[in-house]
Amino acid sequence: MALALASLGAMGAVAPAGAQAADSSALHRQSLFTRHDAIVAGALVAGTLAIMPADEWLRGRFTTPSLQGNGTLHTAANDFSLLGDPGTVILSLGTYAVGRIAGSRTVSSVGLHATEALLLSAAATELMKGVVGRHRPYVLPPDQDEYSPLNGFTGAGDTSFPSGHTSAAFALASVIAGEGPVHWPHAARFVTPLSYGVATLVGLSRTYKDRHWMSDVAMGALVGEYSGLLVERYNHRHPRNALERWLVPSGVAPIAGGVALVWSAP
Repeated sequence: MALALASLGAMGAVAPAGAQAADSSALHRQSLFTRHDAIVAGALVAGTLAIMPADEWLRGRFTTPSLQGNGTLHTAANDFSLLGDPGTVILSLGTYAVGRIAGSRTVSSVGLHATEALLLSAAATELMKGVVGRHRPYVLPPDQDEYSPLNGFTGAGDTSFPSGHTSAAFALASVIAGEGPVHWPHAARFVTPLSYGVATLVGLSRTYKDRHWMSDVAMGALVGEYSGLLVERYNHRHPRNALERWLVPSGVAPIAGGVALVWSAP
């Protein structure tokens, strides 16, 4: 049941980006945040709140000895957790670097947008963590209703809501969903669901490792999804913004004795 709940939350979060990514011209014309977005986001927030009363029960399902003693699950949870952080940062910056070295404006642009989405989701996530101050499930005694408002800025045990690993994973998935149909339409039908599937597993790994309640994961998915969506819309509406002009056109050129980073921005 926990897996079904998490997957349902992920599918709901996918809908806004999937609908917008299908048409790049629509992205170019659309407002950064629409009325439809507000309705969908509100419904997802309500869903997150609805999950909260079941957080302790869901934690119990994930922390049973049979699951925790499974070596394969334990290894997979560690791997997906690392993919959420620092994996998303490495992938985003790495994509940008590969694009610059290869001289591909498309690849470097995707890497830049992914990095921007990660920064936006991290800022929103850390602010919410600090203000809400929800106790992590491993803090004894575990209590889903324990909050210490504003303590999340100073106490590591009070930073449960929302999940930062999950928000990062969904921010990256959202950018992939936005860029894929524009640049690689044939691959997007496979890559987009795969990226969201991996992001969902990142979130579930955080519950399995007892670092977050399930509702923390659901809210993290929502924050990450809309961070990526806003970054994509802004960049499509403003293709010649300052970061695009100065960072995307840069390249690597050979010089005597080595290489040099070159900017060609106007």
